[in-house]
Amino acid sequence: MKQVLVIYHREDNDGACSAGIISAFLTRHKVAGLPTLNPSEIEFYGVSYVDLNKDWDEFLATKIKDNPPVKKPKITKWDKYQLIFMVDISFNKIEAMNYMYNHFGDRFIWCDHHAPIIEASKENPVGNSLGIRRTDQSALLNTWDWMVKASGLQHIEPSPYLKKLSDYDSWAFTKMPEYEKEEDQEKLFAFNTGVTRNSNLSPKWFALWVGYWLDDCERSHFNIADDADKLGTLVYNLDKERTSRAIAAHGDTNWSVYVPDFCRRACAIITTERINSRNFACFRGTDVVNGIVFKVDAASDTVTMSLYNVNDDDVFHCGEFLKAYYNGGGHPGAAGCTLTREQFTKLFLKRTI
Repeated sequence: MKQVLVIYHREDNDGACSAGIISAFLTRHKVAGLPTLNPSEIEFYGVSYVDLNKDWDEFLATKIKDNPPVKKPKITKWDKYQLIFMVDISFNKIEAMNYMYNHFGDRFIWCDHHAPIIEASKENPVGNSLGIRRTDQSALLNTWDWMVKASGLQHIEPSPYLKKLSDYDSWAFTKMPEYEKEEDQEKLFAFNTGVTRNSNLSPKWFALWVGYWLDDCERSHFNIADDADKLGTLVYNLDKERTSRAIAAHGDTNWSVYVPDFCRRACAIITTERINSRNFACFRGTDVVNGIVFKVDAASDTVTMSLYNVNDDDVFHCGEFLKAYYNGGGHPGAAGCTLTREQFTKLFLKRTI
């Protein structure tokens, strides 16, 4: 029987690695009253924000007496687990997060690093949830710190490679002296790319990798990281050249990000590619200060919108903007949200978000 459910952000290393860290600890140590588990007793549920929104809407449908659901919603099946972890992700709606805390209590552990939802939680019941929620490091290090503490262990330092993944995903690298040079930032991005490629964002891959570190098998842990670094350097440079060229040639610079009494000029592109802020580097030093990426999901009939700052020193907070206007969230330099087709069409006609 499954004892633990790990709900994790399936779209990047931070979420998948956070899930892997949980598994690595649970299969080696007693955590929060649970005995040491077998891997088969841990269930991973990888989700996007769109997935969680659908789960919540399905759950709410059970409350409508005249419209009973055809199938039992996922959320109602979570009662069977001893512990439920939610890492690097949250429901967009605070009432859904409050439900998780009110219903599951200390069986619910939430580790996150996204400022908008963390700030909202401080004035809501879910802010009392177990877990660590800090914005100065990524979810994987918050998860690491909580698992060490909950295991009753002396402090165990995460490996330097885990710290690198955190530096990347939390945008801490923009404030750290070791990444002052552009070439060092590029190496960090390349390493993250290599880990994504080699892991295929599988929590089980990360559990094995983290497990080597916990078992004091440093050489095995380092070898896996070195392999990712080599592949990442090759793949990242090729991807960056290709996608940056496409944005420079076909990006629409007639878009704007509207803030009260001011419009920030932006470049928008519709794609299925993995894009990050670096792909908009061709606009640095120009009046184009934001990058907008739209990805259409035909299966859910929605559009994912990502917003990036072109310049690392920009004080504009992408996450707070999308939280305020589109129920999204994220970091100062990179954030995302989900749009309906109707919303997307209206934005496309105005070319303003």
